[in-house]
Amino acid sequence: MRRVLSSCVLIFIVPFLACSSSKNIPSIISFTATPSSLPIRGGTVNLQWLVTGASTLNIDHGVGAVSGTSTNAAVSSTTAYTLSATNDSGTATQTTAVTVSSATTVSGQVTYSDRTTGLPNARVLLAGQAPIDADSGGHFTVSNVIPPYTLSVTYPKSGTVSIYQGLTRPDPVLSLNIVAPPSRSSKISGQLNGSCCTFSTTSSPNATAIGFDSADTQGNTGMVGATSGFYDLVVDWLAAAPSSISGNFYALQAKCPNGNSCLFPASYLGFVSSPSVSLNAGDVTSSQNFSLLPVATSHVTGTVLAAPGYHVSENHLQMLFPHGLVFLLAGGLTTSTSFDFPVPTGTPASFQLSPTATNSAGASVTTNLAGIVPGTSGINIPMAAAPTLGTPSDAAVLSAAPQLNWIGSTDQVFELVIKNSHYVGLEWRILTHATIASLPDLSAFTSNLEPNTTYNWSVRSYSPISSLDAFSASGAPPTSVSGSIGVSQSQSFTTAP
Repeated sequence: MRRVLSSCVLIFIVPFLACSSSKNIPSIISFTATPSSLPIRGGTVNLQWLVTGASTLNIDHGVGAVSGTSTNAAVSSTTAYTLSATNDSGTATQTTAVTVSSATTVSGQVTYSDRTTGLPNARVLLAGQAPIDADSGGHFTVSNVIPPYTLSVTYPKSGTVSIYQGLTRPDPVLSLNIVAPPSRSSKISGQLNGSCCTFSTTSSPNATAIGFDSADTQGNTGMVGATSGFYDLVVDWLAAAPSSISGNFYALQAKCPNGNSCLFPASYLGFVSSPSVSLNAGDVTSSQNFSLLPVATSHVTGTVLAAPGYHVSENHLQMLFPHGLVFLLAGGLTTSTSFDFPVPTGTPASFQLSPTATNSAGASVTTNLAGIVPGTSGINIPMAAAPTLGTPSDAAVLSAAPQLNWIGSTDQVFELVIKNSHYVGLEWRILTHATIASLPDLSAFTSNLEPNTTYNWSVRSYSPISSLDAFSASGAPPTSVSGSIGVSQSQSFTTAP
Protein backbone atom coordinates (compact mmCIF):
# COMPACT_ATOMS: atom_id res chain seq x y z
CA MET A 1 0.00 0.00 0.00
CA ARG A 2 2.75 2.40 0.86
CA ARG A 3 4.38 1.96 -2.56
CA VAL A 4 1.19 2.55 -4.41
CA LEU A 5 0.53 5.75 -2.50
CA SER A 6 4.04 6.97 -3.21
CA SER A 7 3.56 6.24 -6.86
CA CYS A 8 0.35 8.24 -6.98
CA VAL A 9 1.89 11.20 -5.26
CA LEU A 10 4.60 11.35 -7.88
CA ILE A 11 2.05 11.22 -10.66
CA PHE A 12 0.39 14.40 -9.45
CA ILE A 13 3.47 16.30 -8.32
CA VAL A 14 5.61 16.00 -11.45
CA PRO A 15 3.16 17.73 -13.83
CA PHE A 16 2.70 20.52 -11.34
CA LEU A 17 6.43 21.14 -11.12
CA ALA A 18 6.72 21.19 -14.90
CA CYS A 19 4.02 23.88 -15.25
CA SER A 20 5.41 26.08 -12.52
CA SER A 21 8.84 26.27 -14.19
CA SER A 22 7.58 27.45 -17.68
CA LYS A 23 8.38 31.01 -19.00
CA ASN A 24 6.22 33.65 -20.69
CA ILE A 25 7.28 35.03 -24.06
CA PRO A 26 9.06 38.45 -23.94
CA SER A 27 7.07 41.66 -23.43
CA ILE A 28 7.76 44.63 -25.76
CA ILE A 29 6.62 47.69 -23.85
CA SER A 30 7.61 50.21 -26.53
CA PHE A 31 9.43 50.45 -29.87
CA THR A 32 9.86 53.89 -31.49
CA ALA A 33 11.88 55.74 -34.14
CA THR A 34 13.16 59.29 -33.68
CA PRO A 35 12.56 61.16 -35.90
CA SER A 36 9.65 59.29 -37.43
CA SER A 37 9.80 61.30 -40.67
CA LEU A 38 12.73 62.39 -42.82
CA PRO A 39 13.17 64.65 -45.86
CA ILE A 40 13.79 63.23 -49.30
CA ARG A 41 16.91 61.09 -49.56
CA GLY A 42 16.42 60.12 -45.90
CA GLY A 43 18.91 60.25 -43.05
CA THR A 44 19.64 58.62 -39.70
CA VAL A 45 17.06 57.67 -37.08
CA ASN A 46 17.43 56.38 -33.55
CA LEU A 47 15.48 53.17 -32.86
CA GLN A 48 14.59 52.81 -29.17
CA TRP A 49 12.89 49.97 -27.31
CA LEU A 50 11.90 48.82 -23.86
CA VAL A 51 11.69 45.00 -23.56
CA THR A 52 11.48 42.55 -20.65
CA GLY A 53 12.11 38.80 -20.56
CA ALA A 54 14.08 38.51 -23.82
CA SER A 55 17.28 36.57 -24.38
CA THR A 56 17.88 37.94 -27.91
CA LEU A 57 16.74 41.00 -29.86
CA ASN A 58 16.72 41.43 -33.61
CA ILE A 59 15.59 44.21 -35.98
CA ASP A 60 14.96 43.55 -39.66
CA HIS A 61 15.93 45.60 -42.76
CA GLY A 62 19.63 44.98 -42.19
CA VAL A 63 19.91 46.23 -38.62
CA GLY A 64 20.36 42.68 -37.23
CA ALA A 65 20.99 41.56 -33.65
CA VAL A 66 20.92 44.36 -31.11
CA SER A 67 21.35 44.78 -27.37
CA GLY A 68 20.75 47.52 -24.85
CA THR A 69 17.85 49.91 -25.45
CA SER A 70 18.67 51.76 -28.71
CA THR A 71 20.60 51.79 -31.97
CA ASN A 72 20.97 54.05 -34.99
CA ALA A 73 19.84 53.12 -38.50
CA ALA A 74 20.37 54.76 -41.89
CA VAL A 75 17.08 55.21 -43.77
CA SER A 76 16.83 56.08 -47.47
CA SER A 77 13.15 55.28 -48.12
CA THR A 78 9.98 54.79 -46.12
CA THR A 79 10.57 51.75 -43.93
CA ALA A 80 8.58 49.77 -41.34
CA TYR A 81 11.05 48.28 -38.83
CA THR A 82 10.06 45.16 -36.90
CA LEU A 83 11.69 44.34 -33.54
CA SER A 84 11.71 40.62 -32.60
CA ALA A 85 12.28 39.71 -28.94
CA THR A 86 12.91 36.00 -28.31
CA ASN A 87 13.35 33.61 -25.36
CA ASP A 88 12.88 29.85 -24.86
CA SER A 89 9.09 30.25 -24.81
CA GLY A 90 8.72 32.12 -28.08
CA THR A 91 9.02 35.45 -29.90
CA ALA A 92 7.18 38.77 -29.56
CA THR A 93 7.24 41.42 -32.32
CA GLN A 94 6.39 45.12 -32.68
CA THR A 95 6.69 47.48 -35.65
CA THR A 96 7.50 51.19 -36.00
CA ALA A 97 7.55 53.18 -39.26
CA VAL A 98 9.86 55.86 -40.62
CA THR A 99 8.46 57.98 -43.45
CA VAL A 100 10.83 59.48 -46.02
CA SER A 101 9.46 62.34 -48.12
CA SER A 102 9.35 61.84 -51.85
CA ALA A 103 9.18 64.32 -54.67
CA THR A 104 5.66 65.38 -55.61
CA THR A 105 3.85 67.54 -58.16
CA VAL A 106 2.32 70.84 -57.03
CA SER A 107 -0.62 72.29 -58.96
CA GLY A 108 -1.72 75.67 -57.60
CA GLN A 109 -2.95 79.12 -58.54
CA VAL A 110 -1.61 82.66 -58.33
CA THR A 111 -4.29 85.25 -57.53
CA TYR A 112 -4.75 88.95 -57.08
CA SER A 113 -4.91 90.23 -53.50
CA ASP A 114 -8.55 89.11 -53.21
CA ARG A 115 -7.26 85.48 -53.14
CA THR A 116 -10.02 84.35 -55.51
CA THR A 117 -9.34 85.97 -58.92
CA GLY A 118 -6.61 84.27 -60.96
CA LEU A 119 -3.67 86.47 -62.00
CA PRO A 120 -2.85 85.74 -65.67
CA ASN A 121 0.74 85.00 -66.67
CA ALA A 122 2.23 85.36 -63.19
CA ARG A 123 5.73 83.91 -62.79
CA VAL A 124 6.45 81.09 -60.34
CA LEU A 125 9.86 80.00 -59.06
CA LEU A 126 10.85 76.85 -57.18
CA ALA A 127 14.45 77.02 -55.99
CA GLY A 128 16.75 75.01 -58.23
CA GLN A 129 14.37 75.08 -61.20
CA ALA A 130 13.74 77.50 -64.04
CA PRO A 131 10.85 79.96 -63.57
CA ILE A 132 7.52 79.00 -65.13
CA ASP A 133 4.59 81.15 -66.27
CA ALA A 134 1.07 80.58 -64.98
CA ASP A 135 -1.73 80.30 -67.53
CA SER A 136 -4.46 82.86 -68.23
CA GLY A 137 -6.28 81.80 -65.06
CA GLY A 138 -3.20 81.97 -62.85
CA HIS A 139 -2.87 78.16 -62.67
CA PHE A 140 0.53 76.47 -62.65
CA THR A 141 2.13 73.04 -62.18
CA VAL A 142 5.59 72.36 -60.79
CA SER A 143 7.12 68.85 -60.82
CA ASN A 144 9.78 67.27 -58.63
CA VAL A 145 8.86 69.29 -55.55
CA ILE A 146 10.28 68.17 -52.22
CA PRO A 147 8.12 69.13 -49.20
CA PRO A 148 8.47 71.31 -47.29
CA TYR A 149 9.10 73.67 -50.17
CA THR A 150 9.35 77.39 -50.97
CA LEU A 151 7.55 79.00 -53.91
CA SER A 152 8.13 82.58 -55.04
CA VAL A 153 5.67 84.40 -57.30
CA THR A 154 5.76 87.74 -59.09
CA TYR A 155 4.11 89.56 -61.95
CA PRO A 156 6.19 91.19 -64.71
CA LYS A 157 6.86 94.87 -64.03
CA SER A 158 4.74 94.84 -60.86
CA GLY A 159 7.62 95.34 -58.43
CA THR A 160 6.06 92.98 -55.87
CA VAL A 161 7.14 89.45 -54.93
CA SER A 162 5.40 86.97 -52.60
CA ILE A 163 7.49 84.15 -51.13
CA TYR A 164 5.78 81.22 -49.38
CA GLN A 165 8.29 79.39 -47.16
CA GLY A 166 7.44 75.98 -45.67
CA LEU A 167 4.54 74.71 -47.79
CA THR A 168 3.63 71.03 -47.98
CA ARG A 169 0.16 71.04 -49.59
CA PRO A 170 -0.07 70.06 -53.30
CA ASP A 171 -2.60 72.78 -54.24
CA PRO A 172 -1.58 76.15 -52.75
CA VAL A 173 -3.23 79.46 -53.58
CA LEU A 174 -0.54 82.16 -53.72
CA SER A 175 -1.61 85.80 -53.79
CA LEU A 176 0.25 88.91 -54.90
CA ASN A 177 -0.36 92.38 -53.51
CA ILE A 178 -2.06 93.54 -56.71
CA VAL A 179 -5.71 94.65 -56.87
CA ALA A 180 -7.77 92.92 -59.56
CA PRO A 181 -8.94 95.52 -62.10
CA PRO A 182 -12.68 95.47 -62.87
CA SER A 183 -13.32 95.04 -66.57
CA ARG A 184 -17.12 95.07 -66.70
CA SER A 185 -19.48 97.63 -65.28
CA SER A 186 -23.08 98.69 -65.31
CA LYS A 187 -25.15 101.40 -63.69
CA ILE A 188 -28.38 101.10 -61.78
CA SER A 189 -30.41 104.15 -60.74
CA GLY A 190 -33.81 105.02 -59.40
CA GLN A 191 -35.78 106.47 -56.50
CA LEU A 192 -36.10 105.27 -52.92
CA ASN A 193 -39.18 106.00 -50.87
CA GLY A 194 -41.20 104.60 -47.98
CA SER A 195 -43.36 105.98 -45.21
CA CYS A 196 -40.78 104.85 -42.64
CA CYS A 197 -38.05 107.06 -44.02
CA THR A 198 -37.28 110.70 -44.74
CA PHE A 199 -35.37 112.08 -47.71
CA SER A 200 -36.53 115.71 -47.67
CA THR A 201 -35.19 117.37 -44.53
CA THR A 202 -31.88 119.19 -44.18
CA SER A 203 -32.11 120.08 -40.48
CA SER A 204 -31.60 116.48 -39.35
CA PRO A 205 -30.64 114.43 -42.41
CA ASN A 206 -30.74 110.69 -42.37
CA ALA A 207 -28.07 108.53 -44.03
CA THR A 208 -29.08 105.84 -46.53
CA ALA A 209 -26.61 103.20 -47.67
CA ILE A 210 -27.22 101.19 -50.85
CA GLY A 211 -25.46 98.21 -52.34
CA PHE A 212 -25.57 95.45 -54.93
CA ASP A 213 -24.64 91.96 -53.72
CA SER A 214 -23.81 89.17 -56.15
CA ALA A 215 -21.47 86.20 -56.33
CA ASP A 216 -19.94 87.84 -59.43
CA THR A 217 -19.16 91.25 -57.89
CA GLN A 218 -16.90 92.39 -55.08
CA GLY A 219 -19.38 94.35 -52.99
CA ASN A 220 -20.45 97.63 -54.62
CA THR A 221 -21.83 100.24 -52.24
CA GLY A 222 -22.95 103.86 -52.37
CA MET A 223 -24.95 106.50 -50.55
CA VAL A 224 -28.28 108.08 -51.42
CA GLY A 225 -28.81 111.83 -51.63
CA ALA A 226 -29.86 112.95 -48.15
CA THR A 227 -32.64 115.24 -49.39
CA SER A 228 -33.84 113.55 -52.56
CA GLY A 229 -33.95 109.77 -52.27
CA PHE A 230 -32.46 109.44 -55.76
CA TYR A 231 -29.63 106.94 -56.15
CA ASP A 232 -27.13 106.20 -58.90
CA LEU A 233 -24.90 103.17 -58.30
CA VAL A 234 -22.06 101.91 -60.53
CA VAL A 235 -21.52 98.16 -60.26
CA ASP A 236 -18.17 96.67 -61.31
CA TRP A 237 -17.25 93.04 -61.91
CA LEU A 238 -14.46 91.03 -63.49
CA ALA A 239 -14.19 89.76 -67.04
CA ALA A 240 -14.19 86.17 -65.81
CA ALA A 241 -17.85 86.60 -64.83
CA PRO A 242 -20.68 86.62 -67.39
CA SER A 243 -21.57 89.87 -69.14
CA SER A 244 -25.05 89.61 -67.61
CA ILE A 245 -25.32 89.09 -63.87
CA SER A 246 -28.05 88.94 -61.25
CA GLY A 247 -27.98 89.93 -57.60
CA ASN A 248 -29.73 91.56 -54.67
CA PHE A 249 -30.22 95.29 -54.18
CA TYR A 250 -30.15 96.46 -50.56
CA ALA A 251 -30.84 99.82 -48.92
CA LEU A 252 -30.71 100.78 -45.23
CA GLN A 253 -31.57 104.14 -43.70
CA ALA A 254 -30.06 105.28 -40.39
CA LYS A 255 -31.25 108.12 -38.20
CA CYS A 256 -28.34 110.45 -37.50
CA PRO A 257 -27.98 112.40 -34.24
CA ASN A 258 -28.94 116.07 -34.52
CA GLY A 259 -26.05 118.19 -35.65
CA ASN A 260 -23.62 115.26 -35.79
CA SER A 261 -22.24 113.04 -38.48
CA CYS A 262 -23.65 109.55 -38.86
CA LEU A 263 -20.54 107.72 -37.70
CA PHE A 264 -22.57 106.57 -34.70
CA PRO A 265 -26.27 106.38 -35.74
CA ALA A 266 -29.00 106.76 -33.16
CA SER A 267 -31.28 104.10 -34.71
CA TYR A 268 -32.39 102.55 -38.01
CA LEU A 269 -35.57 103.50 -39.83
CA GLY A 270 -36.00 101.40 -42.96
CA PHE A 271 -34.61 98.54 -45.01
CA VAL A 272 -35.27 96.96 -48.39
CA SER A 273 -34.02 93.77 -50.02
CA SER A 274 -34.89 93.30 -53.68
CA PRO A 275 -33.77 89.98 -55.19
CA SER A 276 -33.06 89.03 -58.79
CA VAL A 277 -31.98 92.45 -60.06
CA SER A 278 -30.37 91.88 -63.47
CA LEU A 279 -27.54 93.96 -64.92
CA ASN A 280 -25.86 93.91 -68.31
CA ALA A 281 -22.32 95.10 -68.86
CA GLY A 282 -22.23 98.57 -70.39
CA ASP A 283 -25.93 99.23 -69.80
CA VAL A 284 -27.73 101.75 -67.58
CA THR A 285 -30.64 100.19 -65.69
CA SER A 286 -32.81 103.13 -64.69
CA SER A 287 -36.15 103.63 -62.95
CA GLN A 288 -35.36 100.91 -60.42
CA ASN A 289 -37.53 102.30 -57.64
CA PHE A 290 -37.74 100.62 -54.24
CA SER A 291 -39.78 101.23 -51.09
CA LEU A 292 -38.09 100.82 -47.75
CA LEU A 293 -40.02 99.02 -45.03
CA PRO A 294 -39.83 99.85 -41.31
CA VAL A 295 -37.04 98.10 -39.46
CA ALA A 296 -36.63 97.73 -35.71
CA THR A 297 -33.46 98.68 -33.84
CA SER A 298 -31.69 96.57 -31.24
CA HIS A 299 -28.28 96.97 -29.60
CA VAL A 300 -25.04 95.06 -29.14
CA THR A 301 -22.92 95.93 -26.11
CA GLY A 302 -19.65 94.77 -24.65
CA THR A 303 -16.03 95.44 -23.84
CA VAL A 304 -12.77 95.39 -25.78
CA LEU A 305 -9.93 93.76 -23.83
CA ALA A 306 -6.71 95.20 -25.25
CA ALA A 307 -3.39 93.42 -24.69
CA PRO A 308 -1.01 94.83 -22.05
CA GLY A 309 0.67 97.96 -23.36
CA TYR A 310 -2.06 98.55 -25.97
CA HIS A 311 -5.01 100.96 -25.96
CA VAL A 312 -8.19 100.97 -28.04
CA SER A 313 -7.97 103.45 -30.92
CA GLU A 314 -10.90 102.46 -33.19
CA ASN A 315 -14.02 100.33 -33.21
CA HIS A 316 -16.34 99.52 -36.13
CA LEU A 317 -19.59 97.65 -36.64
CA GLN A 318 -20.11 96.09 -40.07
CA MET A 319 -23.14 94.53 -41.73
CA LEU A 320 -22.17 91.51 -43.87
CA PHE A 321 -24.37 90.28 -46.72
CA PRO A 322 -24.27 86.75 -48.22
CA HIS A 323 -21.95 87.41 -51.20
CA GLY A 324 -19.46 89.87 -49.72
CA LEU A 325 -21.30 93.20 -49.69
CA VAL A 326 -20.42 95.15 -46.53
CA PHE A 327 -22.18 98.15 -44.99
CA LEU A 328 -20.04 100.04 -42.47
CA LEU A 329 -22.80 100.83 -40.00
CA ALA A 330 -21.00 102.68 -37.26
CA GLY A 331 -17.66 103.39 -35.70
CA GLY A 332 -14.50 105.39 -36.00
CA LEU A 333 -11.81 106.76 -33.72
CA THR A 334 -12.47 106.04 -30.08
CA THR A 335 -10.50 105.34 -26.90
CA SER A 336 -13.39 103.72 -25.07
CA THR A 337 -13.07 100.05 -24.15
CA SER A 338 -16.85 99.67 -23.87
CA PHE A 339 -19.30 99.87 -26.78
CA ASP A 340 -23.04 100.11 -27.36
CA PHE A 341 -23.97 99.97 -31.06
CA PRO A 342 -27.52 100.10 -32.42
CA VAL A 343 -28.18 97.43 -35.08
CA PRO A 344 -31.10 96.81 -37.44
CA THR A 345 -33.06 93.61 -36.93
CA GLY A 346 -34.92 91.29 -39.28
CA THR A 347 -32.46 91.48 -42.20
CA PRO A 348 -30.64 88.65 -44.04
CA ALA A 349 -27.27 90.08 -43.01
CA SER A 350 -24.90 89.13 -40.22
CA PHE A 351 -22.84 91.53 -38.12
CA GLN A 352 -19.17 91.88 -37.30
CA LEU A 353 -17.29 93.95 -34.73
CA SER A 354 -13.76 95.12 -35.59
CA PRO A 355 -11.91 97.01 -32.86
CA THR A 356 -8.30 98.19 -33.28
CA ALA A 357 -5.73 98.67 -30.53
CA THR A 358 -2.30 100.30 -30.81
CA ASN A 359 0.81 100.72 -28.66
CA SER A 360 3.35 103.51 -28.24
CA ALA A 361 5.80 101.89 -30.71
CA GLY A 362 3.28 102.14 -33.54
CA ALA A 363 2.18 98.49 -33.63
CA SER A 364 -1.53 97.76 -34.08
CA VAL A 365 -3.97 94.84 -33.91
CA THR A 366 -7.43 94.59 -35.48
CA THR A 367 -9.67 91.78 -34.25
CA ASN A 368 -12.70 90.70 -36.27
CA LEU A 369 -15.53 89.05 -34.35
CA ALA A 370 -18.23 87.80 -36.72
CA GLY A 371 -21.60 86.20 -36.08
CA ILE A 372 -22.87 88.96 -33.81
CA VAL A 373 -26.60 88.58 -33.13
CA PRO A 374 -28.68 91.77 -32.62
CA GLY A 375 -29.61 92.15 -28.97
CA THR A 376 -26.46 90.46 -27.63
CA SER A 377 -25.02 92.10 -24.53
CA GLY A 378 -21.87 91.58 -22.50
CA ILE A 379 -19.64 90.71 -25.47
CA ASN A 380 -15.96 90.46 -24.53
CA ILE A 381 -13.40 90.86 -27.34
CA PRO A 382 -9.90 89.81 -26.18
CA MET A 383 -7.06 91.18 -28.31
CA ALA A 384 -3.57 89.72 -28.67
CA ALA A 385 -0.41 91.74 -29.21
CA ALA A 386 1.07 92.37 -32.65
CA PRO A 387 4.47 90.86 -33.55
CA THR A 388 7.48 92.56 -31.99
CA LEU A 389 10.52 93.06 -34.22
CA GLY A 390 13.77 91.52 -32.99
CA THR A 391 17.06 91.69 -34.85
CA PRO A 392 18.55 93.41 -36.69
CA SER A 393 18.24 96.60 -34.69
CA ASP A 394 16.76 99.66 -36.31
CA ALA A 395 18.98 101.40 -38.90
CA ALA A 396 21.52 98.56 -38.92
CA VAL A 397 23.91 98.06 -41.86
CA LEU A 398 23.67 94.48 -43.10
CA SER A 399 24.74 92.07 -45.79
CA ALA A 400 22.75 91.93 -49.02
CA ALA A 401 20.65 89.00 -47.71
CA PRO A 402 19.87 89.81 -44.06
CA GLN A 403 18.23 87.37 -41.65
CA LEU A 404 15.30 89.00 -39.86
CA ASN A 405 13.50 87.72 -36.77
CA TRP A 406 10.60 88.73 -34.56
CA ILE A 407 8.46 87.58 -31.63
CA GLY A 408 5.00 86.08 -32.21
CA SER A 409 2.78 83.22 -31.08
CA THR A 410 2.51 79.68 -32.47
CA ASP A 411 -1.06 80.03 -33.77
CA GLN A 412 -0.07 82.69 -36.29
CA VAL A 413 1.08 82.91 -39.88
CA PHE A 414 3.44 85.82 -40.47
CA GLU A 415 4.00 88.09 -43.43
CA LEU A 416 7.40 89.76 -43.44
CA VAL A 417 7.21 92.87 -45.63
CA ILE A 418 10.39 94.49 -46.98
CA LYS A 419 10.00 97.72 -48.96
CA ASN A 420 12.48 99.88 -50.80
CA SER A 421 12.37 103.22 -49.00
CA HIS A 422 12.90 105.18 -52.25
CA TYR A 423 10.61 103.38 -54.72
CA VAL A 424 6.94 103.01 -53.89
CA GLY A 425 5.57 99.61 -54.88
CA LEU A 426 8.91 97.77 -54.84
CA GLU A 427 8.39 95.15 -52.13
CA TRP A 428 9.07 91.58 -51.05
CA ARG A 429 6.61 89.64 -48.90
CA ILE A 430 7.62 86.43 -47.13
CA LEU A 431 4.80 84.24 -45.79
CA THR A 432 5.91 81.79 -43.10
CA HIS A 433 4.85 80.02 -39.91
CA ALA A 434 8.32 80.62 -38.44
CA THR A 435 9.53 83.74 -36.62
CA ILE A 436 12.72 84.08 -38.64
CA ALA A 437 13.22 84.53 -42.39
CA SER A 438 15.58 85.76 -45.06
CA LEU A 439 15.11 86.41 -48.74
CA PRO A 440 16.07 83.52 -51.05
CA ASP A 441 18.05 84.11 -54.22
CA LEU A 442 15.51 85.59 -56.66
CA SER A 443 17.92 86.55 -59.42
CA ALA A 444 16.42 83.91 -61.72
CA PHE A 445 13.24 85.89 -62.26
CA THR A 446 13.38 89.24 -60.44
CA SER A 447 15.77 91.45 -58.51
CA ASN A 448 17.39 90.80 -55.15
CA LEU A 449 18.07 93.55 -52.62
CA GLU A 450 20.40 96.21 -54.00
CA PRO A 451 23.66 97.10 -52.21
CA ASN A 452 23.97 100.40 -50.35
CA THR A 453 20.17 100.82 -50.22
CA THR A 454 17.83 101.49 -47.31
CA TYR A 455 14.82 99.24 -46.79
CA ASN A 456 11.94 99.36 -44.34
CA TRP A 457 10.60 96.16 -42.81
CA SER A 458 7.64 95.14 -40.70
CA VAL A 459 5.72 91.96 -39.90
CA ARG A 460 2.01 91.24 -40.14
CA SER A 461 0.41 88.36 -38.24
CA TYR A 462 -2.75 86.41 -39.05
CA SER A 463 -4.35 84.39 -36.27
CA PRO A 464 -5.61 81.93 -35.34
CA ILE A 465 -4.14 79.97 -38.28
CA SER A 466 -2.33 76.74 -37.50
CA SER A 467 -0.06 76.52 -40.53
CA LEU A 468 1.01 78.10 -43.80
CA ASP A 469 -0.83 75.27 -45.58
CA ALA A 470 -4.09 76.40 -43.93
CA PHE A 471 -3.37 80.01 -44.90
CA SER A 472 -2.73 78.95 -48.50
CA ALA A 473 -6.06 77.18 -48.96
CA SER A 474 -8.52 78.49 -51.54
CA GLY A 475 -10.48 81.58 -50.52
CA ALA A 476 -9.86 84.46 -48.16
CA PRO A 477 -7.86 83.91 -44.94
CA PRO A 478 -10.20 83.01 -42.06
CA THR A 479 -9.08 86.09 -40.13
CA SER A 480 -11.13 88.24 -42.52
CA VAL A 481 -14.24 86.78 -40.83
CA SER A 482 -13.15 85.98 -37.27
CA GLY A 483 -9.59 86.43 -36.08
CA SER A 484 -6.87 89.02 -35.67
CA ILE A 485 -4.48 90.82 -37.97
CA GLY A 486 -1.48 92.40 -36.26
CA VAL A 487 1.02 94.86 -37.70
CA SER A 488 4.36 95.38 -35.97
CA GLN A 489 6.26 98.61 -35.69
CA SER A 490 8.41 99.49 -38.69
CA GLN A 491 12.23 99.48 -38.72
CA SER A 492 14.88 100.01 -41.38
CA PHE A 493 18.17 98.48 -42.45
CA THR A 494 20.74 99.45 -45.06
CA THR A 495 22.54 96.92 -47.22
CA ALA A 496 26.31 97.13 -47.28
CA PRO A 497 27.99 98.79 -50.29
